[in-house]
Amino acid sequence: MAGVTKVNPVTVYGDFEQVGKDITFFTVSVDASGSTGPEGALQALYSGIQSISTIIAAGVPGANMAFGVEGEIGQAELEAAVQAIGTVDAVDFSAATVTVGTLAVA
Repeated sequence: MAGVTKVNPVTVYGDFEQVGKDITFFTVSVDASGSTGPEGALQALYSGIQSISTIIAAGVPGANMAFGVEGEIGQAELEAAVQAIGTVDAVDFSAATVTVGTLAVA
């Protein structure tokens, strides 16, 4: 009787996505955590980012808030979208910096 040969796939090491699209991970250097109302700075930040891509992950609001968005979005484009928000509820986004990186789980 013929046997069945089992072949196991090789484990993937390194960065990969399983949502069907590339993901860009980045942090924003503005703290909007003190303004969480429906018209507040945090909502403005979410809306500014979503004007260029769909947010699929967001970290805890704070001084260096982490995000994951669909697609390969460049740092300059992300930073321009955040800075274009201006000032909302005394939170000034015009000098915010964006740092694109990789997924890091603490």
